[in-house]
Amino acid sequence: MSKFHRAQLSAADDDEARLLFPAHWTSPVLIRTMTCMLHWTSLSDSGPNADKRALLKFKEGFVLGPGNTDSFRGWTAESANCCSWRGITCQWPDRVDGLMVGNVIPNPAKPGLWQEAVANLTALKAITFNEVPINAPLPKAFTDRTSLKSLALYNCGINGPIPSDIAKLTNLEQLNINVNGLLDDPKTGLTGPIPAAICNLTKLVQLSLQQNSLTGRIPDCIDRLTKLEGLTLIRNLLSGPLPSTIGGLSSIRALSLDDNFITGPLPRSLGNLSSLEYLELSNNMVDHDVPREMAQMAKIVAIRLRNNRLTGAIPSELGRIGSLAELQLGLNRISGPIPAALGGARSLGELALDHNDLDGAIPPELGNVCSGRRRFCTVDLSHNRLGGALPPAFVNVRADPPADGGEPFLGRFVIDVSHNVLSGPLPAYRGKDLATLVAHHNRFTGGFPLEYAAIASVDLSYNRLSDLTETGRLPANYSDPFALQYRISELRLAGNRFCGNFPQWLFKMPSIRALDISANSFYGALPPAAFNFAEMTELNVSHNRFSRSLPGDPFKNNSRGSLVMALDLHHNGFYGPVPASFLTGSLSLVGCLYLDLSENRLWGPLPDSFAGIGPDEVLSFGFYPKRIDFSDNFLSGRLPSSIGKLKYLEFLDMSNNDFVGSIPASYANLERLTYSNFSGNVLS
Repeated sequence: MSKFHRAQLSAADDDEARLLFPAHWTSPVLIRTMTCMLHWTSLSDSGPNADKRALLKFKEGFVLGPGNTDSFRGWTAESANCCSWRGITCQWPDRVDGLMVGNVIPNPAKPGLWQEAVANLTALKAITFNEVPINAPLPKAFTDRTSLKSLALYNCGINGPIPSDIAKLTNLEQLNINVNGLLDDPKTGLTGPIPAAICNLTKLVQLSLQQNSLTGRIPDCIDRLTKLEGLTLIRNLLSGPLPSTIGGLSSIRALSLDDNFITGPLPRSLGNLSSLEYLELSNNMVDHDVPREMAQMAKIVAIRLRNNRLTGAIPSELGRIGSLAELQLGLNRISGPIPAALGGARSLGELALDHNDLDGAIPPELGNVCSGRRRFCTVDLSHNRLGGALPPAFVNVRADPPADGGEPFLGRFVIDVSHNVLSGPLPAYRGKDLATLVAHHNRFTGGFPLEYAAIASVDLSYNRLSDLTETGRLPANYSDPFALQYRISELRLAGNRFCGNFPQWLFKMPSIRALDISANSFYGALPPAAFNFAEMTELNVSHNRFSRSLPGDPFKNNSRGSLVMALDLHHNGFYGPVPASFLTGSLSLVGCLYLDLSENRLWGPLPDSFAGIGPDEVLSFGFYPKRIDFSDNFLSGRLPSSIGKLKYLEFLDMSNNDFVGSIPASYANLERLTYSNFSGNVLS
């Protein structure tokens, strides 16, 4: 500062002192002394001490929420420096510039006190409230601060329209007002349209207004936010088409607009978003085709357009996007063939084209989708009209070996082609990383390839499989549990055309835990070994023609006998009495959740042994019976009173038998029972 300016300030200070103090106090030395005191007093009123007083007043404006003892830890008048308080950050020289608080409740005895305190924190640049039930429109204590750079209000019940004076926050870089609407009430939180005034916040980097009740269109001026990197408007009531100006968001990296009512076509200008990595528009009403221009988004990682009204064909140009890792187009009205070019997207690890009108054959090139060094991969082509054979290259996927010769890379791949019109025999499997194959409701023929024993879960239900002879051979080293990436644990062959005795080749796969061969034409005796897979948890042979008496102690060789959770033998020809050991032998059904023996030819009294199912000592593991069905048999005698001890039972059907007597009083203890049927008996 020059001598001239210092002289001017000194003269001004002298004049100020003469106005404030009596004439006999105005000697030059006294004037200088009092002037210094004035400056220090002024600094004290707006400096660190003032911030400390404002924060203590802020604390008085709240009470702690349930279970909260930490939010104001250390906030005491005796504390020398408020910059060390929990939730407080400071800038030089010890001015409070950041305030973070959560799980506190505005003090009803001192309304408005906390807002007054916030207004007195003149150096504040960042405000974060988490679970603070303001339950009011956006307070002026937040919007009247031109210096504010970050405002984050999470689950605070902010409601009403966004005020137009939000345009005053010209230095704002982050604005988050999230989860203000209740999940079960779509009319809570911020309401009304997004005002054009928000386009004045040209320094915004993050704008998140998710889960509110905002309506109307995204403003056309949105392209003025050229520094915006993240726009999140998930779960609102926004409608109308996207503005074409959205292509002007030159810095945008994540555009999240899921769960709204956005309509109209996708703007071609989306192709201009060269920095965009995540495009999320699922669960809207967007229509027309997928723009080819989207292939120009060179950095795009995920395109999520699930559950809209998109039509037309899938642009083959999308296969040229080297960064694309996820493409979700399911639940739309997209038609035509799957472009083989999608197999060229070498980063693609999740492809969901389900629930569309796609037709033609599955391109073998899609086998490339799950290749490379990736741990997880999912391809969902279900619920379309895809036909022809299942390409071997599509099924025989495996992760590439590591280039450095290190440990083999283990993948977990899932393929779903269910609900199509695929036909012909199933291809042989020579891969190692396919964990799940879902191919039910197609037209596959032939038999079950034993090579599929190297896939953890296989569902081939409701096809046209009919060949009961052994098809193919078991994978090499199948008996060694450490030799294969996966060993089959779930096999579902329901609703096919198998006819004959229980297939012996099933016993070659002892790793099976869940077996469903229902709705076929199997007949003859059900071998006792069918119950004795070492780790069986679910067995369903219903809707066949098996006939023989029920075995006693059926799961005696089951190493996980206490975990047999579902046994369904209904609609067969099993006959004779129900042995007591069938229910309680070797604790075979201790953990059974679902027991169905209906529609057979069982006769005689039903053993009063149900107390052995689901005893208290296993309830801590969550295993207890919920459904028991013995209807449509020839059972007689009295209803077992021990059923009344199954306190978690929800479904009980004893109808159409020959039971006599009365319904046991113990059944009144079945407090969770929602369905019971005792009709068609001789009960009094």
